[in-house]
Parts: sequence; C-alpha cells; structure tokens
Amino acid sequence: MTLRFATAAFAATLLLGAFSVSAEEADPEAPAPATSTADATSALDPMAFVRGAQKWGNTCARCHAMRDAKDLDDAEWQVVVTHMRARAGLTATDSAEILRFLQQSN
Repeated sequence: MTLRFATAAFAATLLLGAFSVSAEEADPEAPAPATSTADATSALDPMAFVRGAQKWGNTCARCHAMRDAKDLDDAEWQVVVTHMRARAGLTATDSAEILRFLQQSN
C-alpha cells in the first residue's frame, strides 16, 4: 500500500467518522458551533500564511517527511490538521495558520 493511498484511506475514515451522526441523532437545541477566534484572526492577518509555512516546516517536519501541499485537497488537509492538532498539541492559532498555508498552497 502506497503512502498516498494510506493517507487518503485514513482521511476518508476520519471524514466518515465525523459525519456518522445522522440528523435524527443531533440535538436540535444544541448551540451552533462558534467560529474560532483564531480562525477569524488568521483569516484577516496576511502574515498568518507566512507563520503557517514556518510552523508547518518546523513542527510537522519533526516527525514527518515534508510533502507537497498539493498532495491533498483542502478537505483532506482540514482532516489531517484537525487530527494532528490533538496528536501534536497544536494551539488553535497554530493549527489555523498551518491549515491556511496548506490550503492556499494547493
């Protein structure tokens, strides 16, 4: 199994798990998820892209071989960064800036 196929399979598994809650199971009175302040801040900050590139290079390369940002699409990067935020202990700001860099680079 190639690394790309394994990564795609992992991303698909995470996506399916994220959407496994049906509309009937969702709590209709639960508040809608709030937009993260870090996401909003990084979207308005032009240097967030640069910081994201630096953090991706410095943080992710500690454990992973560097890959081209075009290897995955925006949705796949969202899944990967969300997963790695928990695994690597990234802050909301760090993960938002890394995600912004990856999505704008592909």
